[in-house]
Amino acid sequence: MMGDLTFNGGAIGLQMDNQQYEGKSLVFNGYEVSHKRLCLYLPTISSCNIGIKVAHCFDCVFTNINFMNCGTGVDMTGGSVGSVILLDSTASSVGVVVRTDSESTGDHTLVIENFNKGSSIGAVVSASGNTVLNSGVSETWVYGNAYTNGGPSTGSHQTGTTYTTSRPSSLLSNGKFVTIAPPTYKQYSASRFINVKSVAGYPVRGDGTTDDTASLNSIISMYAGCKILFFPQGAYIVTNTLFFPAGSRVVGEAWSVISATGSNFYNPR
Repeated sequence: MMGDLTFNGGAIGLQMDNQQYEGKSLVFNGYEVSHKRLCLYLPTISSCNIGIKVAHCFDCVFTNINFMNCGTGVDMTGGSVGSVILLDSTASSVGVVVRTDSESTGDHTLVIENFNKGSSIGAVVSASGNTVLNSGVSETWVYGNAYTNGGPSTGSHQTGTTYTTSRPSSLLSNGKFVTIAPPTYKQYSASRFINVKSVAGYPVRGDGTTDDTASLNSIISMYAGCKILFFPQGAYIVTNTLFFPAGSRVVGEAWSVISATGSNFYNPR
């Protein structure tokens, strides 16, 4: 998952080559700040060509994305691509917003919901070089496999079908699904943070082997509402429920994992 980032220039802003991705509140601007130049949609100029290149992905979801001054917004051609979903996004001064392959199967399936087409757009969706969409999308537009009422159980291929989907007002802000930037905690001094591995009398290992349940529950209860708990990189084994009282604040380092094991977690119900 990547969110709340801005990419200026670059031949490719993000290259996705794995199984699942989620991108939230991303801006791709072909304008290179350092060189003070602007290229609109000239694919031969590699300095601001592709916002997102999906080389391999079973399921990619991109929410609240803004493409500006790029040759291509999303390039999902070639490779092993399952489905790409573009929600609540905008584009302006872009050659092709989404490039995909013309398929008759579930591969390279594209779903666009609530897309605002700005000025200077060559095509919104191009499939194997042919424009299949060149307008904004107020509902949900599908190119690829879809399961429809009364349709086959394996789905049926759509070549650009618009569906009405529910968007409850309680989940929206300014017409888009609510997205929230993660806290940076920059307003707090270092003294407000507690490293869960450094609390005297409550040993926490995070080594993927030791049961850290009792110590973690004690630490969480002790500092709820008054400190921010920091979980350094590690695998924290728990054999029972961790209770976070109201007012708890927790932040983890990359690859911090709380991993449940044992008889208390055998039955998910």
